[in-house]
Amino acid sequence: MRKAIAAGAVAAMVMTLVCGSPIQNVWAAADTKTETKTELNDSGILIAYYSATGNTKSAAEMIAKETGGELLELQPVKEYTDADLNYNDDSSRVCQEYADESLRDVELKEDTVENWEDIQTVYIGYPKMEYSL
Repeated sequence: MRKAIAAGAVAAMVMTLVCGSPIQNVWAAADTKTETKTELNDSGILIAYYSATGNTKSAAEMIAKETGGELLELQPVKEYTDADLNYNDDSSRVCQEYADESLRDVELKEDTVENWEDIQTVYIGYPKMEYSL
């Protein structure tokens, strides 16, 4: 039990350090429906993540390696370009989504996991949004 708690604490710290605060808004809506599914392995652990530049992916992979969890990369149907990810441009896609909640319902290529009832732990990772002043 202590190992599980320690692993969870380490994973949360890694995600926070690499990916940002866990209370940031998540752009990909969980209720978007698609027909693609990911199968879950026997660990009962799922690591769902979105990675704009690869940092969050690296953190998710480290957590999967340490926990034996299954990775689920959240990929938008309409990929984000470099211009879309420019946090310093108020007209960029990410700034518009941050400012207007109605724009955050992003359709995903895959958002369903088989055997959802067998999942006991879910780690969620996503990029930290920062503005330069």
